Amino acid sequence: LMRAEHPILLAINNRTGNKSYRTNQMINKILNGDGLINSYFNLPWGQQIKQFIHPHVLNVRYEDVITDPYKQATKILSFIGVKKNEDEILTAIKKQSFKYKKAIAMELGDLINYKFLRKGKIMQWKTELSVDQQNLFKKHINDELILYRYES
Repeated sequence: LMRAEHPILLAINNRTGNKSYRTNQMINKILNGDGLINSYFNLPWGQQIKQFIHPHVLNVRYEDVITDPYKQATKILSFIGVKKNEDEILTAIKKQSFKYKKAIAMELGDLINYKFLRKGKIMQWKTELSVDQQNLFKKHINDELILYRYES
């Protein structure tokens, strides 16, 4: 599953507060690589993405999962060779929805995860990040943004 770093950045920002400063810090760490946050960030984001451009890797955009979860779930299951019936797929989709996960977090009193989950909306990086912050992504990974249809 290809999960663009922008929504993760926004979720981390939402969880930690101090929006502008935190966002700028995270953007720089994501784009330039900083393994201190997490080993996943050892490489700059552009290098991370390039590892997944391969014919034996199925790339699924987050936006496509949100807009047509059933189609994407069947695509993923087919790719990994797992058969599930329609009811199983629909149940899995429901249990992974933001609405369901947020309700469970609230029911458990887990406010950290409740806030971390945000809204489950697409292309929020275009509304949540400043133009300067968006331009940093374009400067570092513009080809990848175009490849995955985040920019034209």
